Amino acid sequence: MFSLFNDLVTSAAEAVKSISDQGIEVVRQTGVLDALESVSGNPDSAATDAASQEEKLCVADIMTPPDTWTGSKEEWVWCMEAALCDPNTCALTPACLRGDAPLWKDVKTTVERLFASPPRPEKEGSPTLAPTSNGAEASATLALNLLEKTEGAQAPAADLVKYIQEHYAVHQVRSFTVPRFTSDEGYWLNIGWRIHLYKQCTNVEQLLTLMQTLSRLPQRLRNIATTVKQRAAAKAEAFGRAEHEDGDDRQDGDDEDYAENKSEVMHLQDNTEYWHMIRMQYEAIQEKRAWLREIEGRVKKEMELASGNVKLLGSLLQRKEASTALCASVFDSCQYHKVKLSRLIADICAAPAEHREGTVLDSRSGRLFHALVNCNDDVKAALEAYAGRPPSVPGSPNRVASTPTSSAPASAKQGSAARCEEPSMETSTVEAAASAPQKSRCSAGGSPVELKTAASGSTFHSIGNNAVDSGEESFEAKLPWSMDD
Repeated sequence: MFSLFNDLVTSAAEAVKSISDQGIEVVRQTGVLDALESVSGNPDSAATDAASQEEKLCVADIMTPPDTWTGSKEEWVWCMEAALCDPNTCALTPACLRGDAPLWKDVKTTVERLFASPPRPEKEGSPTLAPTSNGAEASATLALNLLEKTEGAQAPAADLVKYIQEHYAVHQVRSFTVPRFTSDEGYWLNIGWRIHLYKQCTNVEQLLTLMQTLSRLPQRLRNIATTVKQRAAAKAEAFGRAEHEDGDDRQDGDDEDYAENKSEVMHLQDNTEYWHMIRMQYEAIQEKRAWLREIEGRVKKEMELASGNVKLLGSLLQRKEASTALCASVFDSCQYHKVKLSRLIADICAAPAEHREGTVLDSRSGRLFHALVNCNDDVKAALEAYAGRPPSVPGSPNRVASTPTSSAPASAKQGSAARCEEPSMETSTVEAAASAPQKSRCSAGGSPVELKTAASGSTFHSIGNNAVDSGEESFEAKLPWSMDD
């Protein structure tokens, strides 16, 4: 009995082994087993091969302008951020655009026309690009080839994922479109496919036109948007007619309006107004940059000229040459620059706040604006120093060039001073005695500068009259003969 059972088990095992060997041979002939063995030998090879077929998209790929870009890097980054904040750009896949034959034809026509014409230079001093048929045809052909290249896969790099998480507007648009209108793979495919086309542009006008063209709604989605818009307009009109109902009914109506408005955002809308607003913002930015460029040039030039005149005036005052014609000319020039600096400060303060805020001309933190104010104060201080200098003796024979007098010996200076003081002591003592009380009252109420000027003036006239008389007497006394002879 036992041997019989053992023979039965042995025969069954041999049958199973035979069937297994035959099955393995069949599977091996189909090649499936080899593939499974290769995967089991290297479990990460399949994931590596799949990842190698995907193109990694990083922040530099999006935010770095091409070599042919004629604008600034800030303009390119600004346009990329505008595209990432557009729901249609992030949601409309190439297959969705291709599905609408008339729209796809218009897109191809626009792209061909856009890249067939030579770009207009926007940088200052850029040479005018001459139209070359070969270059235009090559650019248009490349753009059309990139337009047709809608297959492939895109995967984000770690820095791009971090960038989207840190920028609220971009993250909000992504959360709105994924997975409501497209998948995660479709989102990255949209970005990568468009970036390759965007990098064929050379200026902002060309880039904005291409962005708007690639974000147009297909006819099916446009019909949905039109229907919802008409329904919302009718709802608003009905709400306006029912405005004077009781509070409870109005509260119910508000709840219904909220539900309706919430359902309105469940579809893609026509973004013509969005791109119109983007273009207006770009024009405002260009106007601001032009204003900044002009004012900065004026401020720097005026500060340079004013600083030079202030230094020259200070040097002349330090050398005690305030009474020279050169110093008077420099003083007039400083007054002129003071007026121009004050007008510049007034023009900057009167400019729109959006032109000044956050720039070097910001009245609160602008480096160039504070330098302008300091330069204006320096000119004002130089003018006050010139006006407050010690007054020179009016009517002196060497008023313009006082060097000979200053270089005279000390004995000569003392002699001339004694001769100037003697006649003044001999002038009418009766007049002085009679007007003494009046002079004391005047000196009590007058300023020192006025008294000094008046004293020097009276001394000059008395010196002149007495010097003539004393000169005539000494001249006759020294003659060896008599004037009568």
